[in-house]
Amino acid sequence: MAKGAQKRIASTNARAIQTLALGFAITNTLYVIAQLVRYRSVRWPAAVLVPYLLTEAIAVGLAWQLVGMARSGADLAQAGLTAYMFDIVYITWFVHGSTALVSRYFWWTYLVVRGATHTD
Repeated sequence: MAKGAQKRIASTNARAIQTLALGFAITNTLYVIAQLVRYRSVRWPAAVLVPYLLTEAIAVGLAWQLVGMARSGADLAQAGLTAYMFDIVYITWFVHGSTALVSRYFWWTYLVVRGATHTD
């Protein structure tokens, strides 16, 4: 019975890692192409570059943590901090995609993160 659970967890974790890799590839490619088209240069204003690099660094750090947890056999489908880390990564993807395609004001979405997860 335990081996079946380990196989299920390993399979779920492998899908989660694939989703992370694909999500980062799509959103970063979209964001970079949109900025290259918008500014017609590889030199972006600091108001565009700094938030992107800061939020991407946070998301990549969380993704590395999640990959490390998956490789050690932890269940990435569990609630709590693991789910919160996925939420931050997903919100980062949303912000990068919507900022690239719609409006720069989607950076304000990060202010919702704390409010939406606060349960007091």
